Amino acid sequence: GSLVGRAPLGLYWIRLPGTSAEAIETLRSELRPSPCVVLDRPAGMEVDPWGSSPGGGLELMRRLKDGFDRAGICNPGTYVGGL
Repeated sequence: GSLVGRAPLGLYWIRLPGTSAEAIETLRSELRPSPCVVLDRPAGMEVDPWGSSPGGGLELMRRLKDGFDRAGICNPGTYVGGL
């Protein structure tokens, strides 16, 4: 694998060649509480790109989205928790 980072921004990209959904979840658990978002994955790999839901914050996000997008037409289901 490889790692590229932008330390002043707190951003890092990790490449895991030939990985599995289990390896991604293991990496997420090791990096917790830092967020770990999957940017690219092989076709057919079942993994939530956003990881686990943000707990109680999900309901707040849902209410905010409903307030700004009452019809639900702006990128439905593409964000964490199916927002």
